[in-house]
Amino acid sequence: MTAVTRPETSLPKGPTASRAVPPGGDQRRPQPRRDASASGRRRQLAPNGLIIRADPTREPSLLPTQVKGAVILARRAFVRQEFGEDAWQRLLDTLPEADRELLDGFILTASWYPFELNQRLDAAIVEQLGAGDVAIFESIGSWSAKKNLSGPHRTFLTPGSPQRFMEMADRIYDFYYDTGERKFETSGERSGVMTTYGAETFSETDCLTVMGWYREALKMCGASEVQIEEEACRARGDEFCRYRFSWS
Repeated sequence: MTAVTRPETSLPKGPTASRAVPPGGDQRRPQPRRDASASGRRRQLAPNGLIIRADPTREPSLLPTQVKGAVILARRAFVRQEFGEDAWQRLLDTLPEADRELLDGFILTASWYPFELNQRLDAAIVEQLGAGDVAIFESIGSWSAKKNLSGPHRTFLTPGSPQRFMEMADRIYDFYYDTGERKFETSGERSGVMTTYGAETFSETDCLTVMGWYREALKMCGASEVQIEEEACRARGDEFCRYRFSWS
């Protein structure tokens, strides 16, 4: 049986109590930011959806963080499969028109999309389908791992060697996100610590998705009794996001 330990969090009170994530997401941009030269992965999205290189002379703080289309597609597929098409349409009705057109249109798995778009979708999922409980994103992460690692991203899996899979955390992160970095440090034959540094945009829901995704991925590599404890989270004011893993 898989167990995930997470510190208790309280939901906001008042008229927006059902919204665990504010409309723009739990986004904080600490200053000073990392220098743009620290990452060659920053990109912009052209109006036609194609990726264009960021202008190196442009002010770094204006460069948006982006996520792969696979991240958004996993959420869309999860809602449709677990709650139905009507629920997906009701969710879209709560979003701005530009978001609705993009989210209900043709999304490319390997293309880059604004992190803020994903955050607005997350907020709507929590409010409309999660009854204000962000824990639904652990289920989304688990579902996403099953879908993607059984299909187009199965080359990431290392059957019979969960530790080797975790040692690829940096490459896996680079595949899904275009800023920041993630490192895994081994603490034993079946344990270690994974830390995310320098992500310019972040949220509690994204961390929960990460935990659910890695829990399922480790099981797909042969691990059992997976335990994940989130020791630090930038959405709660920490300098980085850190997860402690152990498994049998």
